[in-house]
Amino acid sequence: GGYPYRILDLFGKPDGEPDTDLTAQITQQPDKGTLEYKGGTIYEMTVPEGDGGAPYASLTFSVTDPQGIVSPDGVATITILCPKGQHILQEERRCLDCPRGQYNPRDSARVACLPCPTGHFTSATR
Repeated sequence: GGYPYRILDLFGKPDGEPDTDLTAQITQQPDKGTLEYKGGTIYEMTVPEGDGGAPYASLTFSVTDPQGIVSPDGVATITILCPKGQHILQEERRCLDCPRGQYNPRDSARVACLPCPTGHFTSATR
């Protein structure tokens, strides 16, 4: 199992909108996660539950314009954030719960949790 993590726009317009005149082709798949083509330059990446990393994976791609001209290969590095209450174990590219007495207040690429401030505590992991 896994979960859709996010949409990758490999070559969008400066305003953040997808460029529907271009087509992206993956020339080397990432070593983790799976990609599903959504059209144009858009792919959706599915990662196993609990995965995370900065970087998590990389992929190689090319882009074709409306005249059929193909770009040289480009490389996209993918970061998967861990949810709040967890941190990244980068060697394994996994998310782990913060230990008791530590916290992580937001989704992040932190490799360690923060110590609870004086007078505060966590009663359980995560």
